[in-house]
Amino acid sequence: RKCMFYGALCDTIWVIGCIPAALAAEKPDSTSFFLTNGFIIFINMFVNILDGCSSPLLWVANGVYIADCATEKNKGFYFSYFMVYYLAAGIFGNLISAFVLEYLKQSEFFLIMAGIDLIGATVLAFMKDPII
Repeated sequence: RKCMFYGALCDTIWVIGCIPAALAAEKPDSTSFFLTNGFIIFINMFVNILDGCSSPLLWVANGVYIADCATEKNKGFYFSYFMVYYLAAGIFGNLISAFVLEYLKQSEFFLIMAGIDLIGATVLAFMKDPII
């Protein structure tokens, strides 16, 4: 459970790390340090390494959690149920993004996504352990 929370929190940090690049594209004449190429490259490298190191924790922990919730008889159902939601989120998330980005700035989109990520991480933080 803790690994799922930390992995999701690092995903949130990764989304937040995308905001400076989006702001730099929206404000090309800005002289802010946070919108310089050097800062953006450093932040992107840092958050990608952080997310790359935390994603395995998230995926292994979610597999263990699903396995702990299931029995030998219904294990396939639980894993397929998870995969249906996971794959559907990829489809519907991209469709929603296409419509949202038509009306909002890219930086606003990343702020919204960071908020959604943070809500998801908070849910994982307070999730109960499965009854074994």
